[in-house]
Amino acid sequence: MSDPVASELFVALCQAKARYCHALDGKQWDDWASLLARECEFDWSEDTGGPPLRGREAVVAFVRDALEGATTAHQVHLPLVLSADDTAAEVIFPLQDRLVWNPPRDGIAAFTGYGEYRERWIREQGAWRIARLVLHRFHRLVERAP
Repeated sequence: MSDPVASELFVALCQAKARYCHALDGKQWDDWASLLARECEFDWSEDTGGPPLRGREAVVAFVRDALEGATTAHQVHLPLVLSADDTAAEVIFPLQDRLVWNPPRDGIAAFTGYGEYRERWIREQGAWRIARLVLHRFHRLVERAP
């Protein structure tokens, strides 16, 4: 892959992930869903203890419910592209997220996490979409409701 092509791919993946965070924090669910492959798989089992979710509709429904009543800020940092071509990419995005529930939810007022998203992106109909996401947390700070 030539440098200009690699640069364009890198920028396209960064832009797609920026749109992901922007739509997620803005609770723009249709825009967020458009960044997910129809048969995507999301694995948050380290956080939830549950099995991975499969399918765009299931993922969006789960996240929409989980963030109900929360103000969020998801910040990703310069990614590490492990492999990429015109149709697929394996990427690690370092992550910091902050979630604040008002009123508190399930006894939790706020949460701050540090870690990384390990993702597989695929190009479908000219657009980059997440086919698989695995969340790995390195540190969590949970603030309990008084």
